[in-house]
Amino acid sequence: MSGIQNLSGYAKISNDFFLNRKMLQFAQSHYRAAFKWVVALSYCSFRMSDGLFDDWDNAQYLHIEPDDLEVLVNAGLLDVVNGGYRIHDYEQYQLPSTDTRNTMAFLPHQRGIFAEDCHRAGLSAQLKANKKKAYTSF
Repeated sequence: MSGIQNLSGYAKISNDFFLNRKMLQFAQSHYRAAFKWVVALSYCSFRMSDGLFDDWDNAQYLHIEPDDLEVLVNAGLLDVVNGGYRIHDYEQYQLPSTDTRNTMAFLPHQRGIFAEDCHRAGLSAQLKANKKKAYTSF
């Protein structure tokens, strides 16, 4: 995965996602596009892009075919935005990138990385500034 920053985190999908009637009907006739939507969800979470991706992201990592993009837009699963696409309602179900970054800045300390390592990585100021917020965001 050269060229892409290694960020830990996750995209959230509800446990009852498999029961979502809209998605079930969509996937029956457009299974490839449905899978690519899940991949895009993961990618946007990984990149902390708040559900946004552009043509370059698509060409490099997602490989969503033009006909699948059209189907996803027409189904209301993707919104066309200036410069690319946004996963519809992403912000309602996923952590915003600012919360994710604040939590991640604190997590190395929780994982046992020493303060000196965080200081060398330039995280010490972030750790102090975000410590209180990180505790409240779990």
